Amino acid sequence: MFDLHKIVSRFTNTRSGTEIPPLDGPFQPNDAIEEAAEVAKAPSADNLICVDGWFYYSAGQDIYRLSVATVSGGPEHVSREDAAVSCLAPMHGGGLAIGLAGMGVVFRGGTMDGQRIVEAAGRKLISPTALLTSTKGRLIVANASTDHRPDQWTRDLLSKSQSGFIIEFDPEGRDGRLLADGLGYAGGLSFGVSDDDVIASESWRHRLLSISRSSGLRAGKSIVEELPGYPGRISPASDGGYWLALFALRAQLLEFVLTETEFRDRMMREIEPQYWIAPSLRRNDHHLCPLQQGAVKKQGIVKPWAPARSYGLVLKLDRQFRPKFSFHSRANGNRHGVSSLCETDGCLYLTSYGAGLLLRIPVPIREGEI
Repeated sequence: MFDLHKIVSRFTNTRSGTEIPPLDGPFQPNDAIEEAAEVAKAPSADNLICVDGWFYYSAGQDIYRLSVATVSGGPEHVSREDAAVSCLAPMHGGGLAIGLAGMGVVFRGGTMDGQRIVEAAGRKLISPTALLTSTKGRLIVANASTDHRPDQWTRDLLSKSQSGFIIEFDPEGRDGRLLADGLGYAGGLSFGVSDDDVIASESWRHRLLSISRSSGLRAGKSIVEELPGYPGRISPASDGGYWLALFALRAQLLEFVLTETEFRDRMMREIEPQYWIAPSLRRNDHHLCPLQQGAVKKQGIVKPWAPARSYGLVLKLDRQFRPKFSFHSRANGNRHGVSSLCETDGCLYLTSYGAGLLLRIPVPIREGEI
């Protein structure tokens, strides 16, 4: 039996450790994602990139492409992989590098067509979540966790795993080196002001890191901290800044549960994962889900300000990584779990994993226009 008085006492005494930044200022809620134009439907849409006038994105084990010029023309099936696609990136020699859950990185097209890499610099790539190709053709991989596959991300969070790493290597020569280690879920990558500067998201520590490829320190400098959600993919913006996908919001209850080891262990042993006290990529109104009464629903209606297990959130950062404004799909919406994004031709394109949609939002010239 759990001693409720003892738990509440601990919660009161550790309140500062469970506080979450409010959705205010540049995080002011709106309905921009919920009202965004629908481009294509794809269950579990993810891993959106733009290459040579084509959008590429995944849906489970399948990869599709869509012409940027004629997005209304419908998607074209590219390939079906051996496992769920967990990340995509273009190769300088042509073709795609494709991360596969539990199966490393495989190459389609180009000079390395059909080749697969499951280990680099002595590290197994079981959870690749982001890929970057440098101007010299070296591949940088964010491996979110060495304990769990990408589809087990909620277990990784509740286990408080800090086993992610970022590694770079020559895909042909395979000589690799570790850029960062001991990360709390490495969820996204982008280049900074130069190829030497790698920007990485560390989801479970709610922050962005700047990592120098030349320093060899195996650690990054924190450049954005205390985000109100879990940062994932990062994409460059046309004005020199960045777009950041936050695939779920933090919650006061979950922050508290993360301090209760015995409760978490028992919950993961005895309850089905979809009913854990944990964030989600899609809305679930099942009566067994936590937080389904009181402030969440009123006379059967979900309120937009309700505490949410799932949420849609994109943050715009300037060149100095200062938050400027954001796009939202709130608790009463359905376009949750924004997992990837890219900007082209004056529009931001993004994938809502929860709704299974590829969406388009015109990019505002000034944050006041949203």
